[in-house]
Amino acid sequence: MSTTQPASQAAGPWRKAPRLVRTGFVLVVLGAVGLLLSGILMWTAEPPTDPGPEQRRVIDAVVTALRWTGGIEILAAVVLSVASPGLLLGDPRRRTVTAVAAGVAALTALGIWALGIGGPVQPLLAFILAGAVLAVYRPAVRFHFRPGRGTW
Repeated sequence: MSTTQPASQAAGPWRKAPRLVRTGFVLVVLGAVGLLLSGILMWTAEPPTDPGPEQRRVIDAVVTALRWTGGIEILAAVVLSVASPGLLLGDPRRRTVTAVAAGVAALTALGIWALGIGGPVQPLLAFILAGAVLAVYRPAVRFHFRPGRGTW
């Protein structure tokens, strides 16, 4: 009788997670990377150098909005990247934290896009994050997230 583990379990705890949870984890990581890049680009946006006095107020308002929303996206990306490993471990609290952070980030991204401040990548980020949350909240993976599992 062999005492070795199957190849699917020998690689680590993430192999024990259902395929939908692993897919959701990958989508969360992709969304977090996209949010981080988008937030950094928004935070470092340079206003035009020589606008008129009327345009200066509008540009200042847009730059302020970009910095605030960029900060929110960077914060959401950090929270998603810290909480997402708990999805693979089956921690229900981290799943909730991930869902809340993804919801805030998706609403922020859609709001930026709807106001015409953000670019066309914002709805794509919201779509990726929505798909990630739906993947880890499917009834088929409910058995994976039980109280007492995970690291928190």
